[in-house]
Amino acid sequence: MDRIVVPELPLAYADLASAGEELTSRLVPQVLTGLGDLLGIKPPPISKKKRSAIRRRVQQYLLASRGYLLGSQLVDEELSPPLARYAFREGEIRQSLMLGASAEHGEYDACVILLRRLQEQAARPDGSSLPGYAEARDAVDALASEVATVLETRDIRPNLNGWYQLKSANKVMHFSQRIGPVVRHWRRQEPKRLTQGLVVQLLHEYRDSAAIFELLIGRLIGVWLIANGQAVEWHDLDKQGLASHLNRASSGRVGPHLQVLGRGIERGVRNALAHGHPIMNRRNGKVEFHDRGGLAAEWSAAEFYRNTRRLSAFVFAMLAFDSQFQLVHYRRSIEFLASQAIAAGAKPREIELKTRSGRARRTTPASRGRSSRITKRRISRSR
Repeated sequence: MDRIVVPELPLAYADLASAGEELTSRLVPQVLTGLGDLLGIKPPPISKKKRSAIRRRVQQYLLASRGYLLGSQLVDEELSPPLARYAFREGEIRQSLMLGASAEHGEYDACVILLRRLQEQAARPDGSSLPGYAEARDAVDALASEVATVLETRDIRPNLNGWYQLKSANKVMHFSQRIGPVVRHWRRQEPKRLTQGLVVQLLHEYRDSAAIFELLIGRLIGVWLIANGQAVEWHDLDKQGLASHLNRASSGRVGPHLQVLGRGIERGVRNALAHGHPIMNRRNGKVEFHDRGGLAAEWSAAEFYRNTRRLSAFVFAMLAFDSQFQLVHYRRSIEFLASQAIAAGAKPREIELKTRSGRARRTTPASRGRSSRITKRRISRSR
């Protein structure tokens, strides 16, 4: 069971919804009574609608004044500096998530809310039947962990974020946004015989996935190079073709994880589909792929299906890099701040990172929709 230990938030950063309700119930009658005495009239009853409006304004005031309240508690030594740092970071995250004074699934701490959301986005599919997904995802997760470790000691964000300026980034995001509905129409069973319709369907899927694979493997190579202290010109790297990327990956010069990811595609088949169409050989029931005048590969219907699904699985796994990186990066920074606050005397809370309903939204690549999409989100630093 995945759990995290965080400190109890100080009073200035406590549950503002409850605090607003309590202040409203206490202040409104006193204010109305005081105005009535001042004006010599009986104050009119306040409606539920007006009371709700007042409560929201009180919550907004409390939210805006938390920095001052936190500072005053720190000056008066009612608060330890480590807890103040954690609370201040919680406030930054709450503002970035536009949570206002609200809670989510009964949890008010924005650090916990953020980790829950990131965990849902980065969750692996349950019981995925896509061959190769687990292998590729292990490599992607390991790479994300390595990059997050580098970010703890060296600010590489400007170089990493340079990729978002490329047209390739827009192509990847567009693909991730439209792939969900397309995947739902994929066949789920391995074919037993070769048909024209099957070949057309699989060649389109392989061709589309190969185009995105080329962009993603190039991007992850650039990420690895930056994390290992090498300068990267994203525009130059983007101009390099699949052959260059695969040569780098297969050689092991860019780490073992990219070596694994480089095995997700058959370069000869990709070239054959990029420059022409496969040939159906009905005599032996196989599909022939010709590259540069020679036979690059010969697949049966089942092999064509499995290899196409394997390529798609690698693409889905690489699309999860951003979500996994953000999860590792933010979790480490939040756990670091939380451990310091607890060591300084803050009361600890052990929180399960699943929603209170007991279900974290775990989906398959075919139905992930928003969760599997890469978003144009710059990499930020939490500590």
